[in-house]
Amino acid sequence: MSIIFTVQSIIQNTDIQNFSPKLLWRNNTPYQWAIIDLLISLFLLTISRINTPHFILSLSKSLYKNRSIDKIVNEELPIGRVANFCLTINFLLSFSLISSFFLTEYYHLYGWMNWLLALLIPCYLLIAPQLFLTFIELITGVKQFSKEIKLTNRIICEFIGLFGSLFLLLWIFNQHSHLFIRDLTYYLIVITYLYRIFRGFIFAFSKGLPWYYIILYFCTFELLPIYLVFSNISGVYI
Repeated sequence: MSIIFTVQSIIQNTDIQNFSPKLLWRNNTPYQWAIIDLLISLFLLTISRINTPHFILSLSKSLYKNRSIDKIVNEELPIGRVANFCLTINFLLSFSLISSFFLTEYYHLYGWMNWLLALLIPCYLLIAPQLFLTFIELITGVKQFSKEIKLTNRIICEFIGLFGSLFLLLWIFNQHSHLFIRDLTYYLIVITYLYRIFRGFIFAFSKGLPWYYIILYFCTFELLPIYLVFSNISGVYI
């Protein structure tokens, strides 16, 4: 109940009319959605904490340890199914709102196209690599090479979901640090995404996958979709 009262207090005490005209995105419904999303996020993280008290340690250790992620998350520091489900939902919700925020701030994209892309981007990041890697397995005949990469992708998505929750918390309670929080979150997500690709390369090479299949996957399923989406949004073509 204390969380509900805190959120209600934030809504009642926020003087929306005094925000800078440059921050119009926060003068509308999305700012209210951010508060609702934060409340849901805190609830999901609480459930995850109850189900798996060490889930943050497990996610962190999986990312920086240079060994089998499968062994860490399934044997040493296993994450329960309920916690995995809650962390996945948290990623989809928080990153959808963050995507909408970035599309507005950086590309001045509003309306239904903003929300459509904001919903599709986290779904793509979570699901598409699973499908693409399975396809690569089928055409190469190299089985089970992608297990660690798929698991890495899921762990990183869940970790980005934690970033998203922290972003919402900082954004709501630190209105005057808007630009700093925006840029910091953007660069952290980019660095995390690049780290996912780097780890994927390492695992693929360690399993003996030919380098030309790795380049094919990277160019076709990582770079091309990003280029098509953001070149159409920004109007800049190379």
